[in-house]
Amino acid sequence: MVFMTTAVKDLYLEDYLQQLKYTPANSKSRSDRDAAQRKQTEQLCKKFVAMGYNENESRFLASASKATRQIDEQLMASIVLDILSSKTADQGDRTFGVVLIFVSGVAEISSAIKAIENTCKKRVECFPLHSQLSSTEQKRVFRPVDPSRMKVVVATNIAETSITIPDVRYVIDSGREKQMQLDHEVGMSRLVEVNCSRAAAKQRRGRAGRTTSGVAYKLFTRICEQETMSVDTKPEILRTPLEALFLQIKAIRETENVATYLQNALTPPPQNAIDRAIENLEVVGAFHDGSLTALGKHLAQLPLDVRLGKLLVLGAIFKVFEPTLTLAAMLSVNKPIFVNSFEKREESSLARLKFKVGNSDLLTNINVFDEFIRIQRDLGNSSAREFCEQNFISMSTMRDIISTRSELLSQMQERGFVPGSYGKHNVHRVALVSSTGGGDNPDEFNLNENREKLNLVKSVFAAGLSQVVRIEVPQTKYDQTASGTIEKDVDSKAVKFYDSKVGRVFLHPSSVLFKSAQDLKAAFLTYFSRSANGSGTDSKVFLRDGTTVPLFGMLLLFGSGSIKLNHECRGLSIQTRSLEDGRETHENTIKLRAPIRIGTLCNQLRHLLDTLLLMVVDQPEQLANHWENDADALQVIDCVVNLIESEGSGSAF
Repeated sequence: MVFMTTAVKDLYLEDYLQQLKYTPANSKSRSDRDAAQRKQTEQLCKKFVAMGYNENESRFLASASKATRQIDEQLMASIVLDILSSKTADQGDRTFGVVLIFVSGVAEISSAIKAIENTCKKRVECFPLHSQLSSTEQKRVFRPVDPSRMKVVVATNIAETSITIPDVRYVIDSGREKQMQLDHEVGMSRLVEVNCSRAAAKQRRGRAGRTTSGVAYKLFTRICEQETMSVDTKPEILRTPLEALFLQIKAIRETENVATYLQNALTPPPQNAIDRAIENLEVVGAFHDGSLTALGKHLAQLPLDVRLGKLLVLGAIFKVFEPTLTLAAMLSVNKPIFVNSFEKREESSLARLKFKVGNSDLLTNINVFDEFIRIQRDLGNSSAREFCEQNFISMSTMRDIISTRSELLSQMQERGFVPGSYGKHNVHRVALVSSTGGGDNPDEFNLNENREKLNLVKSVFAAGLSQVVRIEVPQTKYDQTASGTIEKDVDSKAVKFYDSKVGRVFLHPSSVLFKSAQDLKAAFLTYFSRSANGSGTDSKVFLRDGTTVPLFGMLLLFGSGSIKLNHECRGLSIQTRSLEDGRETHENTIKLRAPIRIGTLCNQLRHLLDTLLLMVVDQPEQLANHWENDADALQVIDCVVNLIESEGSGSAF
């Protein structure tokens, strides 16, 4: 469809504020507690007073001119009401156009819709639009509404380019967006609300005036646009981790100093971002003493996060390849499996709990995918689609995971880690349950012999993802009753999680563990990604994809260093990375309580496993041939598997 662009009138906040039936609230924000911010606000106030605004209006405009400004939903509602009141009189046209409102996130959409509906009553029909909605709910924005009502679509930046809504005459732009920004100090992505770029604001105002003349109401001032909005969005090299780029440079230019090389980029990344990338590569075991390891050279050839590459190699070694293949595909796709329903919020939030497995978000997601594959294979695509609709699952995400799995399998076969015959007759496999039809060929069976051993699977996840937090459960308390002493239930909120770099972190409410944290028996939780809302003292770090890790999984597989024995404290510490001088730091050490005897024995097994891993990456055909003529390697693997699965009990020692 071809749209003809027509004239769009830009109205900044100072252009229309006085004509609205709107009284600005007290505009003093937290930032004004700072002396410099107060001075800036006062200077801006004087400018607007000189332009003829009263003191309250001037303070409001001054607040709307800063980078840390906040959006008042009631202001949006007042603009919609003003459009409703003036449109017919001004244009003599009783056909309502569509109002498209841009806000920063899902919560802001809900607040804006509530304010607009309360102000405009039944004269409007509001529709939310964001990426977390199902495709069916997104399509609702295209439906016609009653001619007596005005259609109002409240959207995130998905409506800038991805979706075009016809008949938009009015755009209300908050000038805000939520953007993932990399915190170089801790190597963590933070979801931060910021002013959008001028390029994005231009794209938004262009949504109006596609079929007729339009108006763009900006909820910011000209000063805000000129002084706080960047021309374009910050380059990706400054917003994303550098591990993959680092590996590619070193693979092509082995002797190159990556930090020096990247200084030639148009926007060079800061040194601490490069340092963090090197640290993460050392933790994974891909980089050591200034050079790529054999594992690092393999990971540089795989089109995915380095941690996921290591995960796939470990999955093949420990014969849990299918779960690791599915997980690597899921985390590479990086799209939500479950979609939020605006109208059935509670039902959609409960849907995921039906698939909960093994105190693990990651295993739960794999279980969902397994069920989808079973239904698609046995009952066909229409039944699979119905399954997705009933459980608020994204069909497109499922398709993307299937496609990515096939691609990653091909890459592992090309690198020699997986036999070429693997998956030829059984492409759509389930990951966690053995096939009952006897259709597995010998290669498929050998690489998945242990996939039902969930302690082992979770331990391999932790070793590959290379990130854990400590779980701290409050001390058990008891109540005295007539029938005796009973253990008191632990409140889920009393269970705390701690990261060695950033301190306390939190489970995201979408996690299947969120309301059952009191049932967690493990001491550690692994995860793939973490993010923070906001910055500064109000920031909270959230984990969305937690998985408990058994103790022996930590002792035998986690980290790339050795286990240090502390005879005085009768405890152990695991080095997450090997430092050249052998020193321990708070950030590269995980401490745990276990007998010294166990630490000594596990250390010996870790050294044997390290030798095994070096052999695999140097001679991947050994893995593809299932360790033929190497009984010692098989014995080491079996010993580790038995210890982890039995949690150190029985005859494993």
